[in-house]
Amino acid sequence: MLGSKRLPRPPGVFLDILTHSSVRMPQEIDIVEPPAPNSVLVALVSDAGDWTEPYMSYLKRQALPMDEAEACMIVRRCKSFTIINNELYKCSISGVFQRCVTAKEGRKIPRDIHAGDCGHHTGAHSIVAKALLHGFYWPTAHADAVDLVRACVGCQK
Repeated sequence: MLGSKRLPRPPGVFLDILTHSSVRMPQEIDIVEPPAPNSVLVALVSDAGDWTEPYMSYLKRQALPMDEAEACMIVRRCKSFTIINNELYKCSISGVFQRCVTAKEGRKIPRDIHAGDCGHHTGAHSIVAKALLHGFYWPTAHADAVDLVRACVGCQK
């Protein structure tokens, strides 16, 4: 490790004293020349997209992303996914097929469970369990339910 001193140590004890910070502070980048008046500045603004797209493209066409780590992750996770009637389903541990929903729909499902006709102010774990038991799946289910419970005044009382 560069920038550190090793001290004599007894066997089994490890101690490093850092003399230089390993985290660099962000620097402001100055633009030397302004852009030419006839040049066009383009900014691409896009949503993260549907999280099911990489899985669908791999299962249908064996197409993988260029990033090797992401490609390995998709190949590994696709073992529990299948396509039924052109929709992606995940086979749960219990063998039940859960329909994969978009992130937008995934944020709506916990709200419906929480504030519906039979809704009540339960914790995030209970809300997610109900959504998964009803046959829905999305990867941010627990985080979405935690955000919902934290924002609910009734749940905080």
